[in-house]
Amino acid sequence: MWLKDAVAAADPRERWDPAGSVRVACYAFAGPTPGNTGFARRIERLLGEDHHHLRNTSDLVTHAWQADEVREIPALYGRRSAIFERLIASIATDIERLGYRHAQTGATRFSGAVDARRDLAHEAVFQHLDAYLAQTGLHDLGLRAITFFVRAAAQPRLSRGRSLAAVSSTCSSWSPPAKRRVKWRASASIQRCSHSAQPSIGPAYAACRARIVRAGAA
Repeated sequence: MWLKDAVAAADPRERWDPAGSVRVACYAFAGPTPGNTGFARRIERLLGEDHHHLRNTSDLVTHAWQADEVREIPALYGRRSAIFERLIASIATDIERLGYRHAQTGATRFSGAVDARRDLAHEAVFQHLDAYLAQTGLHDLGLRAITFFVRAAAQPRLSRGRSLAAVSSTCSSWSPPAKRRVKWRASASIQRCSHSAQPSIGPAYAACRARIVRAGAA
């Protein structure tokens, strides 16, 4: 949001793109509410059609913290999630006054396939991770949450033997320029390395980003 604000800031010292040639867009997937109703309206006003949010309605995380959607959580996975009905009702009552809300502009919704054979924990993890990989076609490439997010995060890759990429669970975060010189305790040949300007976790990163962008823009 601050990037979009600064494009046309009243103070010329804050304008990072005086030529006005840059287009600021947001591509998000999963995730709870970013803020309250006022913040959601600000996203809709400032970003408009440049805001894209891919949401799985079977993902309990996306139901937080908008009160009416929080109340839907106990019904998501049948008897497995119904046990939380009283707890969820209490939470929804407490947060309702806070007015949390998702931005509606640019939201693309889908419903991940619920499988009664999974236990509650596996269902929740599947809907929050694998369902998005399946929706964007990444399952067809053989990618699964356990290999893409967990193992990739546990085993940082080196690009061409000199660039260490920092992997996050959202596959879109990396260190700012000020932290691109890092030391990593490993073998002597790779103890000192420089972050690349572009994060990489191998071919999966490019495929993931491209497909999520396409799905969010659809």
